[in-house]
Amino acid sequence: MAVTVKHAAMGTKIRSMQGKMLAKSDYDRLLKMSTVSAAAHFLKEFESLDLMLSDINDKEAHRGDLEKRLGTQMILEFKKLYNFADSGTKKFLSIYFMQFELGLLKRIARAVNAGEQQKHAENSDEFLKKHLHFDLNEAYNSQSIKDLTDYISTVKCFKVLSSMLKAKDKYDVFTFEMTLDVYFYNLVAKSVKHISDKTEKEIFLKYFGTKVDLLNLKWIYRCKMNFETDTDTIFSYIIPIYCKIGKKDVANLVNARKDEFLSLVKKTRYGKIFNGGDLEYEILVFLKDFYKKLKAKLCYLHLRRIEAGNIISAVEGIRYSLTEEETRKFLVI
Repeated sequence: MAVTVKHAAMGTKIRSMQGKMLAKSDYDRLLKMSTVSAAAHFLKEFESLDLMLSDINDKEAHRGDLEKRLGTQMILEFKKLYNFADSGTKKFLSIYFMQFELGLLKRIARAVNAGEQQKHAENSDEFLKKHLHFDLNEAYNSQSIKDLTDYISTVKCFKVLSSMLKAKDKYDVFTFEMTLDVYFYNLVAKSVKHISDKTEKEIFLKYFGTKVDLLNLKWIYRCKMNFETDTDTIFSYIIPIYCKIGKKDVANLVNARKDEFLSLVKKTRYGKIFNGGDLEYEILVFLKDFYKKLKAKLCYLHLRRIEAGNIISAVEGIRYSLTEEETRKFLVI
């Protein structure tokens, strides 16, 4: 009985939080703002954003500052949900937070590769630093991807990840990011085995399985269309979780010739994504629509991440005097 009540409380909490997100009409109003100052002032009207934006300088709000503040907002939202969650949901949320941390490590790797560690470190939020399993400053002190890999080996919960990175014996951003993805979804695959509730397991598999399907398709697409990557290398990064595309179908796509790939992938459940547009954008649009229908607890956090990206894109569009229609192309709404 207590678990059922807590489950209901969690659902009510999420519906309440989701109801405070920006609607399409709110984005329409935001895009009509002529200055960054007006946009920042408008965003402060929203209860879900006011806490993070209340003291922001309306005239000087910039991408780095917004990313930092909205990142902190995500942690606060995560904590709210975690406090309401039952033990099963807490496992889901812990896995989600691990994905968030690995995403940060990817951003750090890109900053290190570009020699922009100092700039990104200065924009790091103190609140965020307190809730990570690794030291953000130590990570940003890395002078190369190898340095970052060596630092990761000192973090207790990343021992397996460290071994995987060192086994590759290649220290570039691409290898680093792909290895992090494989590591994370291996954790997901192991976690699924420990979920006893049939309904929760089904939702868990749909949530992460769809993301893996898309990640594998994106990887195969880029290898086929942008690079001359051999099939053995492509297979080495395929994540062995299959949701709506079976193992045999994935193998057929990997083995397909470049001129065959698009016709084959368009026959899959995800075919509409490969329409000639920006693939990253099309994937986000697909996931947004999918997660709205799935209505799982983790979906709310994903939708908030999309909202944060929309806000940043809208404000940047206003800053650089893009037209309303030009900016709208970057929003996932």
